Amino acid sequence: FNTSYIKIKKIIHGLKPSGVITYTPEKYISKKNQLILDMWNSREHTYQSIGLKFGVSKERIRQILAKLKRKKFKVISVASARAGRRDKAVVNHIFVGFERSYRKVYNLFIGPQ
Repeated sequence: FNTSYIKIKKIIHGLKPSGVITYTPEKYISKKNQLILDMWNSREHTYQSIGLKFGVSKERIRQILAKLKRKKFKVISVASARAGRRDKAVVNHIFVGFERSYRKVYNLFIGPQ
């Protein structure tokens, strides 16, 4: 059995009393999966919007994120992502309302340009 083609990166933590070396494999993530993870953790995207960008279904995006979570990557929960999108929408709504009010007051005292 030739293992020369098998590439396993190991981080050696030390020896156990039994003399066995323990290790954990390094985390590896593809560029595509890194982009998916970054988009999801930004709390600006849904499974559907990420799926449309990559040409896959929202179920496939859910599966990819579940796999990354099993590999111990930080993947925010659906509830947290939903709350983040909601909070950004509220802030945006308040800002737009403030901008409109500011324009009304400006036009009232300064006059339209």
